[in-house]
Amino acid sequence: MATLSITEANVNLATDVNVSVDIVQLGETITRGQVLYVDANNKYWRADATSIPNAVVAGIALTGGVADDYIVLVVAGEYKVGATVAVGTAYVLSGAAGSIELESDLTDAAEYVTWLGYAVTTTSIFVGINATGVVA
Repeated sequence: MATLSITEANVNLATDVNVSVDIVQLGETITRGQVLYVDANNKYWRADATSIPNAVVAGIALTGGVADDYIVLVVAGEYKVGATVAVGTAYVLSGAAGSIELESDLTDAAEYVTWLGYAVTTTSIFVGINATGVVA
């Protein structure tokens, strides 16, 4: 499992057209570019593919903060991922908390598949989240 090496300073909107964002409250410290899920108390935490609750992704952090801060979360549309990605390639939630990996790296039979989106340029991903509930 090779997660994307994200440079936090390079995470940003790729365009302001057709991008959906939310303002959310954190349950823990988050950095830009991390993948998040929401808990029963409506606070946002780093998502991971190791359990169904944690694999139901709400979006990707566009800003960072500490517990109880409010941040901007990309829920759909194109954003700059802060890493080099392969155009046309699908990206999924990793088993490592808050991380993104290539679809082809889904090898752990104990991880749940959550599609995050696909690369539209070498620096951006079009977010279209689908938490399948299926184990890889």
